Amino acid sequence: MLRIQAFLLLFVVTIVIALLKGSREERATACILVGAAVATGLVMQPLPSRGVTFDLGVFLVDLTTWLLLVALMCRSDRLWLILMVALQNAVLLFHAMKAVAPDILARFYWDYTAGWSWAMLLLLLASTVRTMRARRTTPTC
Repeated sequence: MLRIQAFLLLFVVTIVIALLKGSREERATACILVGAAVATGLVMQPLPSRGVTFDLGVFLVDLTTWLLLVALMCRSDRLWLILMVALQNAVLLFHAMKAVAPDILARFYWDYTAGWSWAMLLLLLASTVRTMRARRTTPTC
């Protein structure tokens, strides 16, 4: 339970900082991640069967998230978005593995797919902090 609370704290802090202090790309990414979190909560299977079978709803949310991140990456000059898309690729790959090999343990399946969320949030936070520092050191004329 502590892990979930820590994740929610990181999620809220990262999203708020990105929305308030981030560049256009960081704000857009924050909106994409919030949308993905809400949509995942709406389509997720009930707790007893969660992760036992391939979850098409969560896969479609993750695929949509990937498509939005790719679209954002193609319109941006920020290199960190390439890494963000790569992290989302890993999530999609594990969904595909679960579809092909359904005997993967449910706990491992959810820990792996959710684990990438930590890295994505930390990447967004680091990018936003870097943007904030760049704005402070850039002379204004």
